[in-house]
Amino acid sequence: MAVAEIVAVAARPAAAVLRTGPRTGRRGDMNSGIFISYRRSDSQHAAGRLADALVREFGDRQIFRDIEDIEAGADFIDTLERALASCGIMLVVIGAQWLELRDAQSGARRLDAPDDWVRQEIARALQRGIRVIPVLLERTNVPPASDLPDDLKALVRRQAIRLADAQWSRDVDALIAALRPQLATELVAPPPWTTPSQAPSQAPAAAPSAARPASPPTSPPTSPPTSTSAATAAGSALGSRIESGVRTGLNWAKRILLGLGLTVLLLVFLMVRACNDAPPDLSGRWTSAEGWTLDFRPKPRSPQQLADGETSYAITGVTGVTGVAGSGARLECDAVPAMFGSVDLDCRIAPGTAAADTFSCGGMYISSSPTSATGDCKWQRDSSTRKLTIKR
Repeated sequence: MAVAEIVAVAARPAAAVLRTGPRTGRRGDMNSGIFISYRRSDSQHAAGRLADALVREFGDRQIFRDIEDIEAGADFIDTLERALASCGIMLVVIGAQWLELRDAQSGARRLDAPDDWVRQEIARALQRGIRVIPVLLERTNVPPASDLPDDLKALVRRQAIRLADAQWSRDVDALIAALRPQLATELVAPPPWTTPSQAPSQAPAAAPSAARPASPPTSPPTSPPTSTSAATAAGSALGSRIESGVRTGLNWAKRILLGLGLTVLLLVFLMVRACNDAPPDLSGRWTSAEGWTLDFRPKPRSPQQLADGETSYAITGVTGVTGVAGSGARLECDAVPAMFGSVDLDCRIAPGTAAADTFSCGGMYISSSPTSATGDCKWQRDSSTRKLTIKR
């Protein structure tokens, strides 16, 4: 005998989808469907995508969706009760407007109306002990209990799953992984007729054979979902989230390592180039804004300096009117070109006089246009540091 069946999930202006028709299977499989509850004006497109993915995974007979297939004149309350009786899981799709959608005439929130179909669906599912899973779209959160009617406050204690458009496939796979252990296996006949009256006229001819005793099912009975399967589902969902987080972390780590590697290569290139470049010739007279005069003369080079292409300089000159007590003091320095186009100076002022002092200028940067050198010089007498700029 054909058995009426509700196979799937809720939709609306207020509600859901019904399909009826003959089925084969065991009586214990009645609570294996998935009921999708959503508001059309809030999340119709997302709920449709979700339903299509679930149909591909679990089959059309286990998904209750939309109300277009409910016959004209059918009692909606009775239809809803039968749908809930056939489903073991309800997915409540919550979008950005789910909580605050209002009636066009009264201006009151739809969710506050006792006869609101969405509210009735969820409340009846909670009362029946059906597993209710909030499905949050994008950045939507589960509403606080203070914003929900009394018969929906238990919804805030249900573990939610989030679906984002940017990673839709991955999020839906995680949801399916969480649902799969909770669903009982269902034996399904070929696609059912919408109503028994739409069955082909040839169907009654097969009645004599129906009188024969039905052979018992060969497959073992399916046990109902247990707390162990629920824990397994929760573990699967957690594992999917951890895997997603690890994958994201690895991607960022690769980018950071790539950036560090490029930075190191650039530094090595600059260092090699600086080492291979011939040091600049510093011979000639250099002057400063303070009136200093420095005459650079190359020193004789040792064999090692010749091999390295290194030239050091002996400098003689006089100090200017600022920066040193006793202007016009004699100045003697040694200069050695350093890396990255710089020069190191070690100088002595007026040896043997009251104004005697020494200072060193490490890493004076040499600019070629115009030729100048600028750096900070450390003075021994008062441990001060002064900037010195000289030009040729």
